[in-house]
Amino acid sequence: MVVVFSEIKSRLDKQFEQIESLNQRASVIMGFVTLLISLLTGFAVTADVKFLPKNPALLIILMMIAMVLYLHIIIFAFLGYRAQTYRRDPEPRPLRDGYLFKEMQETKRTVASNFIESYEFNKKTIDRKVWMINVALILFIIEMIYIVILAFTYYVYRAYTI
Repeated sequence: MVVVFSEIKSRLDKQFEQIESLNQRASVIMGFVTLLISLLTGFAVTADVKFLPKNPALLIILMMIAMVLYLHIIIFAFLGYRAQTYRRDPEPRPLRDGYLFKEMQETKRTVASNFIESYEFNKKTIDRKVWMINVALILFIIEMIYIVILAFTYYVYRAYTI
């Protein structure tokens, strides 16, 4: 019983480590995408006007695509990052009140059962968090590729028109 109890507790502890890791990833994605969109905006402001598209509607559309991607990345990363309710049983007071004078094996069985319920409850929430962060990461990669293509096109066009 001791081995099973410690393994179950270890798995629950690993879940909370995974939650922290996922929160850090979401935070990094939000930071990088904000930096990337800031660089794009700065580039658009400081770019030599004679090398930008002559049609202002095209420039607006190109920037709007980047901004829509940015907005989606921030939304998905935030949904993955936001505070959520996780279960970490047993609660100390009910444990003390209900099991203080019971046998150790019975108490460990009950606690192990609560750990398992907590683990299963948390797994669903963590899986949603992972999905949100993965979507944000995929959109971030798409945005990076989009901006690289924009920059490459701008510099190639500029090189051939000088």
